[in-house]
Amino acid sequence: AVLSSVNVSPTISTTYTVSSSVNNLNLVTNGNFEQGNTSFTSDYLSAANLGPAGTYAIVSNPNSVHGGFAACGDNTTGSGKMMVVNGNPVANSKVWCTTVNVKSNKYYSFSTAVTSVVNVSPARLQFTINGNNLGNQFVATNTNCDWKQFSETWYSDFATTANICITNQNIDGGGNDFAIDDISLQEIIP
Repeated sequence: AVLSSVNVSPTISTTYTVSSSVNNLNLVTNGNFEQGNTSFTSDYLSAANLGPAGTYAIVSNPNSVHGGFAACGDNTTGSGKMMVVNGNPVANSKVWCTTVNVKSNKYYSFSTAVTSVVNVSPARLQFTINGNNLGNQFVATNTNCDWKQFSETWYSDFATTANICITNQNIDGGGNDFAIDDISLQEIIP
């Protein structure tokens, strides 16, 4: 997304530098899951054993909740918590949602990390804010424990809240198992 534009017509060769930064304040509470199963909602069921599809757990090792899942460390330190998900074969089930306060007419950077925990039929995640798609579907790699970053810029327009949701568009019953970590929404400072 273009943050701003300026038209110029220099008469000599000129170099311009445009910069912006991201505010260090993450508006998403518990986006790294270190506080456990709090500050978000899900259509999936929280479970101690992720045998049935449509369940999730907040743990530091996916293998601890399902013997068929890879033993991965979290995205940040390798020893922290993450949300581990046994993908639901029901279309449009919300994996994770939260609502945060934002400022109107501002740009924000949304990001998260995703990895497969079973290398078959990787998750196809759609990220939305206020019901609008945020970028294209993000397909996790089919390499276990290979954290990949999704990031996209969002403009708040007149909104003062952002309802952020992650939906898995893969409805395969086999595979489709993944982990999410480090969910973040930060204001971009021009």
